Amino acid sequence: MKYIEKNKKEPQALRLFRATSGVSYDSYVDKGDVLKKALLKEQGYICAYCMKQIDYEYGSGKKMSVEHFKPQTLYPNLDLDYRNLLAVCKGSYSLDDSSNDIGSSKKHKPKKILCCDSSKGDMVLKKLNPLKKNCESLVSYIVDGRIKPTISNDFDIKDDLEKVLNLNNIVLIRARKATIDRVRKKLVKDRPIKQWNKAFLQKHLDDWTTKQNGKFKSYCMVAIWFLKSLLKKPRYK
Repeated sequence: MKYIEKNKKEPQALRLFRATSGVSYDSYVDKGDVLKKALLKEQGYICAYCMKQIDYEYGSGKKMSVEHFKPQTLYPNLDLDYRNLLAVCKGSYSLDDSSNDIGSSKKHKPKKILCCDSSKGDMVLKKLNPLKKNCESLVSYIVDGRIKPTISNDFDIKDDLEKVLNLNNIVLIRARKATIDRVRKKLVKDRPIKQWNKAFLQKHLDDWTTKQNGKFKSYCMVAIWFLKSLLKKPRYK
C-alpha cells in the first residue's frame, strides 16, 4: 500500500454539486471524467489498495471505480467529501480453471476473485489507511508475493489485508512475485551480482520511487520493499 497525498484543491464541479441542497454522490455525474482524472493523477495512476496501475481512457469506469474509504452507508456525511474518495481498480478477476476432471467431461467454472473495493464493500478498515503516511510502514512483503503485517501479531492489519481487501488472493500474489522477479532480472542484466553496490541499488530504487510521465509502476511498493531489503545487507552499508 502506498501513501496518497490528497490534493487540497478538489474538482470545482464536485464542490459546486455538493453545495446544492439534497444531493448525494449517487446522483453525481462525472462529466468528462473530471473527478476520476483528478483521483488518478494524485495517486500516480495506481489503485489505492493493490497498487495495480490503472491506465486512463475516457469512460474509464471500465477500468476503475471511485471508492468511498469510509463507506457511504455508515458515513453519509462524507458521501461527497473529496478527501474520502479514492481511485481503485475494478477488483474482480476470473481465475480460469477449465481443466476437466479425470474420467469426467464436467468442466470447472472460472472462479471469480474479488479484492480491493469489490471485496471491501461496506466494511471498514481497522488500521490500514492509504491517506495516512504510516500505511507504508504497516505492511511488508515476502519474496513469494504475499503481503503481510510488518508486526507479525498485528491481527487488525492481517484482517484488513486478507479479510477486508483480500490482497493475498492468488492473482495478486502472482503479480507481486512477478514484480520482484522483474526487479531481480533487471539488476542482473544491468550488472553482475558481485559488482552490485549501494549506488547501483539506490539508482534502481529511485527509478521505482519516482513517477514516470506522472505514473507509478504497478505494485511499486513491492519493488521498493525488495530493493530496500537488499540495501540493508551489511555488504551495501
